Amino acid sequence: MILKMQMQMKSFKYIVVLMAFVGFIQNDSLAQCGGSYVPDGDENYNCRQGGCCMSPIACNGPSFPQCHNYDPDFSLTGGCDNSCEAFVPIDNGILFLILGGGLFGGFLIQRNRKMQLISSNS
Repeated sequence: MILKMQMQMKSFKYIVVLMAFVGFIQNDSLAQCGGSYVPDGDENYNCRQGGCCMSPIACNGPSFPQCHNYDPDFSLTGGCDNSCEAFVPIDNGILFLILGGGLFGGFLIQRNRKMQLISSNS
């Protein structure tokens, strides 16, 4: 029984390490354009004049630095492609808290199971 729990914890540790790795590389994956937004050539990338889209949840907003621009195709929304509103990336700090809470909960469950095993054997 104890050997089985140790094997489960080993696989749990690998899952936690994999999730942490995915969380750390998340920022690299967000560097591309958001959603289905594809620049078609008529965009203005000169953001120093303040003409670029400033909505943080837009597909061509500041959250996506490779595509941060003003797109005249979306002039009604200030040059912002708002089709990415449903996709809001998880901040790495929040991801760390979620994974840490899961890991802490897993350790508490493991400790509780060991205590139950000890009390049932005595």
